[in-house]
Amino acid sequence: MVDSPVWFITGASSGFGSALAEAVLKAGNRVIASARNPEKARRELPQIEELGGKWLQLDVTTSEVGENVQGVIQEYGRIDVEINNAGYSLLGTLEDMSEAEIYQQYNTNVYGPIRVMKAVIPSMRARKSGTIVNFTSIAGLDARLACSMYAGSKFALEVISESLACDLAPFNIRLLIVEPDAFRIKFAAAIQTPAAVELRSLYTFTLPLQTSMKDCIYMIQPAPPGHEKAPPLVLIHDGGGTTVSYCYLDSLDRAVYGIQNPRLYSGQPWDHGLPEMAKVYANLILSVVPSGRLLLGGWSLGGILSLEVASILLRTSTVRIVGLVMVDSIYPLAISQAKSNVVGPQPVFNKDTRPETRRLVSQCMELAQPMADNWIPPVWSGCSDSDLILKRAELEKELSLIDSKPSTEAVAPDETHLDMNWSPENGATVSNIDTQLPSIPKTIILRCDDYVPVSRPDLPDAVCRVDVVRELRILGWEKYPNHFTPTVLSIPGHHFNMFTDEYIDEVSTQIKQACRMLERDC
Repeated sequence: MVDSPVWFITGASSGFGSALAEAVLKAGNRVIASARNPEKARRELPQIEELGGKWLQLDVTTSEVGENVQGVIQEYGRIDVEINNAGYSLLGTLEDMSEAEIYQQYNTNVYGPIRVMKAVIPSMRARKSGTIVNFTSIAGLDARLACSMYAGSKFALEVISESLACDLAPFNIRLLIVEPDAFRIKFAAAIQTPAAVELRSLYTFTLPLQTSMKDCIYMIQPAPPGHEKAPPLVLIHDGGGTTVSYCYLDSLDRAVYGIQNPRLYSGQPWDHGLPEMAKVYANLILSVVPSGRLLLGGWSLGGILSLEVASILLRTSTVRIVGLVMVDSIYPLAISQAKSNVVGPQPVFNKDTRPETRRLVSQCMELAQPMADNWIPPVWSGCSDSDLILKRAELEKELSLIDSKPSTEAVAPDETHLDMNWSPENGATVSNIDTQLPSIPKTIILRCDDYVPVSRPDLPDAVCRVDVVRELRILGWEKYPNHFTPTVLSIPGHHFNMFTDEYIDEVSTQIKQACRMLERDC
């Protein structure tokens, strides 16, 4: 290993940086992994040093970069491959951004790589050998709303790299550009928003991922080679309104889409609850899957919404629902009937999650709970509850859930911050194809093994809301009068930590298994 190539990687404490460092070390190379806080990185990524790597404290925004890089060159004799990965995203409107925030964005994403490259190029030029890799972003080539400074910084690094590659070619120095789109890394934790909020209410349409109605559904995973014909899976947001947790899942061997709450940032309630949301989401789904086979699902509230969406799509479209994957989704009416001391769920945030994000998610969860409590669930063929059948029929008539003619405009007329004339480009919308009650789709419930810890000295027997019926095999759905007999698969962890590093691999495996079981039985 003494003569093996030397890699210098910035931003190695997470994401692409840590993944590259580990892969390169396993390939037998030497790695200097730099991070602003190497002690924290050492604790969280012990495998880097176990594999022979070395951590280096480095802040690419400071003037010490050159000195630190020269120290590495003196110790190792050279740097063969230099990776500029350190960076973050500042999202918001330009008016709300201070000059200091804008400068810091460029200081990190543009001047940072420049400082490192200026430090490594002389030795590479002298040896006539070396490779530099700059991580830009697809955002630098396809800029969207709310990311003007981030997109600008990445485009700047893009064109700097293209020109510099020509300058360095005569010295046998290669310069490569990596332009990632969405990947399952913890980049979201590094997103920042402007400190100022005075003008935010005027720019709600520019908030992250809220550029138009159609942007509320997006691809999380493309179908891997050989799995293009597998029915896609649409995962609907949890009670917090986001789909971030789904981005950590390993490949599910199919295309995976996520739907986030269009009102996450506005905080506007859904006056008609879950059925109203489901009609909006049904049209969103038809914009990406207009026909053919489809899997639906989601975590917690997302699983409940998948049942609502399925009841609409099965009667109003040519989509064939293969089945539902409900990830620890508890039957809300069973919770309301519980007699124990129930405490509201407290979301678990990454310690790097910004206060504004915490506020938005908590606000969304507060709005979701009464919608779940007051839910009139859909009915299916063979429903035994005549009272529920009547109530649901009245609700569907009131909300026009089953339209008498195809819709030609957005299904949420009060979405003032979204595109009011939006409809799926392929023309598929919810319409009156069949008003007969369909059979309930085959369903698999992924049930957490553990209970959420509750610390309430004043209520020693308190139970978190999501655990009230955990002792029941199908999480309270026994009380759903629709001959609902889902299959149950166990997953490790509790309701709020199942997507952490400790459990995400097993959870991914079980979701993949559930999809395969439903596909096989279809």
